[in-house]
Amino acid sequence: MGNFWSAILQLRTHMTAQNMKRWRYLVFLLVGFVAVGCGMADDDLPLLNEEGPEWEMRRGELTDFCSVRVDGYGTLNVEDEYLAKVVTCENEGAPMEALKAQAIAARGYAKYINEVEGRPLSPTVRDQDYRCNKPVSERARQAVRETSGQVLTHNGKLILPFYVAGSRNVNSRTCMASGTAGTQKHVTYNQGRIGGRVKPSSLGWSRSPANRGAMSQNGANCLGNNNYSHERILRFFYGDDIRIAQLGGACVDTSGGSSSNPGGENNPIGEVESDNTCDVNSADPTIITRSQWGALRPKYNRPKHTPKQFTIHHTVTSNNDSNPKATIRQVQRDHMAREGGTWADIGYHYLVDQQGRIYAGNPSDRVGAHVAGQNTGKLGISFLGNYNSRQPTEEQLAAAGKLIRYLGKKYNIDVSGNVISAHRDHGSTECPGSNLYARLDRILNYARGEDASCDDSSGGGTSGDTPTYRYVRVRAMSDWPIGYNDTVPGFELDSVSVSTADGASRMANAVRSSENAVRPSAALGRPDNTTCDNRSSTVAGIRTSGEIVLSIDGGFSPGDTINVVQSNYGSMSDCAVSGTAQVAISADGATWTVVSEDVRGNAALRVSNTFVKFAEPAHGSTQEPTVRFSVNASANVSRVEYIADGSVTIGSSTAKPNFAIEYTFNYMRVHPVVANAYDANGNLIATDTIEIITEQGSGGSGSESASTLGQESSVCSPVGNGGGAARCSNGRGGYSTGSCWKFVKAAMIRAQVATRADIDRLASAVGMSGYSVQVSAAGFKRAADRASASTLASTVGLKKVNTPPTQAPRGAVIAWGAGCMGAHARYGHIEVSQGDGYACSDYCGRIRGNPSCASVYVPTN
Repeated sequence: MGNFWSAILQLRTHMTAQNMKRWRYLVFLLVGFVAVGCGMADDDLPLLNEEGPEWEMRRGELTDFCSVRVDGYGTLNVEDEYLAKVVTCENEGAPMEALKAQAIAARGYAKYINEVEGRPLSPTVRDQDYRCNKPVSERARQAVRETSGQVLTHNGKLILPFYVAGSRNVNSRTCMASGTAGTQKHVTYNQGRIGGRVKPSSLGWSRSPANRGAMSQNGANCLGNNNYSHERILRFFYGDDIRIAQLGGACVDTSGGSSSNPGGENNPIGEVESDNTCDVNSADPTIITRSQWGALRPKYNRPKHTPKQFTIHHTVTSNNDSNPKATIRQVQRDHMAREGGTWADIGYHYLVDQQGRIYAGNPSDRVGAHVAGQNTGKLGISFLGNYNSRQPTEEQLAAAGKLIRYLGKKYNIDVSGNVISAHRDHGSTECPGSNLYARLDRILNYARGEDASCDDSSGGGTSGDTPTYRYVRVRAMSDWPIGYNDTVPGFELDSVSVSTADGASRMANAVRSSENAVRPSAALGRPDNTTCDNRSSTVAGIRTSGEIVLSIDGGFSPGDTINVVQSNYGSMSDCAVSGTAQVAISADGATWTVVSEDVRGNAALRVSNTFVKFAEPAHGSTQEPTVRFSVNASANVSRVEYIADGSVTIGSSTAKPNFAIEYTFNYMRVHPVVANAYDANGNLIATDTIEIITEQGSGGSGSESASTLGQESSVCSPVGNGGGAARCSNGRGGYSTGSCWKFVKAAMIRAQVATRADIDRLASAVGMSGYSVQVSAAGFKRAADRASASTLASTVGLKKVNTPPTQAPRGAVIAWGAGCMGAHARYGHIEVSQGDGYACSDYCGRIRGNPSCASVYVPTN
């Protein structure tokens, strides 16, 4: 506090591919300490090993960036005015992917200079060339549009992405240049490097964590000509552990942006969406962007809204459309000409052609123009064609359902409710045509995942028969161990296949669904990661609690072997793979049998002829005190006995096919429940285990720690161990103070769930800095997720459970990772559930946020 940090001298030289640029010195003084963000201020701990807390705080502020200050030009719009001119001046004529890399680097450089260094940009070669005598090219506009709002980060904070012209004498195969003539001496080649192995550029202070190297524009052009994506180009120069962060703001077109970041979250580079339109269970449908269909720029930004419902329309255009993109361009022009040209953009949010392809229209977080006087909160989806005169195709209905399912998850819309209506339901119109109107229930069935007519294979067994399986699910259980030179997030997956008992080999041929995964389609086909260098582009990455579900061409049966390949390059200690996974199989994609809980490295897993698998309840689910249990079992199972909490027999059944029982628990806690399957001779032949959470029933008792923690988190209480500003709330509202982890930690200590020393022991047990775990909600989550069940229980008295945050029982701790919770995007968020959909930390409010990046922990007693 009040310390003066040494002045940092930075030198940044930067050239276009045609013009030398001058060197300049950047000197800035970092003074004092300001802590903003969830849990980043801790009264009991000093800041350690930082280069300046205020500077680091500003680097971590991934806020909207729509206005840039430029000397002599005042304030310019980043996306519409500034960047396209810079990209044109800096590297005109480059391949498109190199232009996209240039746009991302230039945007991040501008934000860093304006907001971290706190000064306006020079419009000359001193910073970024804005005043060259060249007209803005349409290709530059496209590069900016398709990377809208994207910047480069490392560990959640901005980097300063230096770039120079570099040598023109580039090897056409490797795209590297030899020698150090001119600005080539500043270029870095960091492909395959992470962490401290990334080479900084001589343009800046070598110890600065923002200095992750410098890009060569001539080298980037070579890579673009060699079919490198812009993501791979950026990794080539700045390291494999950089990430693309998606900024927000009214200037950002997230619906028309790059597929690298379709959801607008802080995603790792190279994320690929599933392209199986018919599969309604896929989290991310393929959406043709605005730039891909040639959209005009909106005249102005319409107001923001929170989507709550969906309205179906038709365009009343040709039913034999050979060029849907041209049709959509005409629809947009017609809309923008309406009412004297006052419409801002195309009125619909999405359009679906007769082949089931989905096109982005008006950004989904902006009010559209499709239901007169009732647009706020409604997403307009329009079918291309006239559905008074023809029937909608099944591909269209499935695509619309899949889209609604995806948007429902994105905007927390419960698609099990009545959330789909037609235009005619809101006014005097025939839209969307009588034939489409009659099929709205079909769309809703697809949205709910109730229609399986578009599954990519057939077959499947029932309980009591020998099942034919079709799906393999790989679920990441931990990112530990962390492999050396880890370039792929989470569990790395190169290939999944099945070796049948008769010697045939069957490959995974389609991604049925994926959640919290990078490049899921990279797990298809034969193993192809043959070197350390190509692993980052040839394998899928599954983050902890994420999963990929793959379909196997032709299916498989008991006696066959599932082959899970993480690495195909033999023993290479310099790039060992990461993560631990659970592998499960299914006949129908709904009921799963776990084959292995602990896959690390390559594995061959035999499918057993004998099995028992819980059908209900779901593992990790929260239940009423009375719970129904049932299983799926092989034909040789005669009796199933259920054991809870290690030793309590809660029931036994011989009633085939599901061996169902009911049992009432009289206290709230996490219950491990085992199903033991016996044959006709009384031999134990198979087991399955789940964990459930039961709520407190009338006359029952709750977990003492959970009850106390729930109470302590909700009362008006001081921060920390008796000091700091108090949070006094009625439990149903307020605003975050940026200290959520401090409040939760204090509540845990008061409830005697854990002590500060316990948290330090957790950090030490999983190889993390005690400081980062003590002061950051995201740091605590990473440590808790990495810990084994026994470590988590013996240190901080918690157990991780697989239950949705909104269903977490009272006293459960809910933690979101960094980049998952809006205002807490830098340091994560943490709170304690009150058991009714609300939770408390530094304020009390309804539980919200993306459940795919949340973890739920309950007190172990």
